[in-house]
Amino acid sequence: MKRNMHLFWSRKFMELLREYRTQQERCKEKYWERVHRQLKIIKPDSSREDVDKIIRLGADKSVFANQLLTTRSTQAAKNALADIYDKHDEILRLEESIMQLHQLFIDVQLLVRDQQSPIDIIEHNAYETHSDVQAGLESLKKAKKWQKKYRNRAVKILVFTLTAAITVTLIVLL
Repeated sequence: MKRNMHLFWSRKFMELLREYRTQQERCKEKYWERVHRQLKIIKPDSSREDVDKIIRLGADKSVFANQLLTTRSTQAAKNALADIYDKHDEILRLEESIMQLHQLFIDVQLLVRDQQSPIDIIEHNAYETHSDVQAGLESLKKAKKWQKKYRNRAVKILVFTLTAAITVTLIVLL
C-alpha cells in the first residue's frame, strides 16, 4: 500500500515537473519573441544571435526605449507607433463587431423566447385536433356500423311487412 502511494505521488510529481518545464519553456519563448519584435522595430536586419546577446546581457528591458531616445531619426519609431495605432483601431473595430454580434444573439434569444408561448399553444391545439380527429373517426366507424344495421333491419321489416300484407290479402281473398 505504501509502495503504491509512493509510486502514485512520484508519478504525480514527475507530471507536475514536466508541466512546469513546459510552462517555463513557453514563457522563455514568449519573452524571446517580445524582445525579437522590439529589436525588429529598431533594427529590421537583426539576427537571432543579436536577440540572444541582448537577452544574455540583460539589456532587453531598455532596448526599445534607449534606441528611440538616442536615434536622431525617429521615422522608424513613428512608423512603429502608426502601426500600433492602426492595430489598436482594428482591435477596437473587431471588439465593436463582437459586441454587435453578441447583441444580435441576445435579440434572437429574446425572439425565440417570446415566440415559444404561441408555438406551445399551436402544438397543444394540434394535439387536441389530432385527438378530436381520432374521436371523429371512431364516431364515423360506429355510425357506419349503425347505418348498416339499420339498413338490414329496414329491409327485414319491409320484407316482413310485405309478406304479412300478401298473406292477409290472400287470406281475405280466399
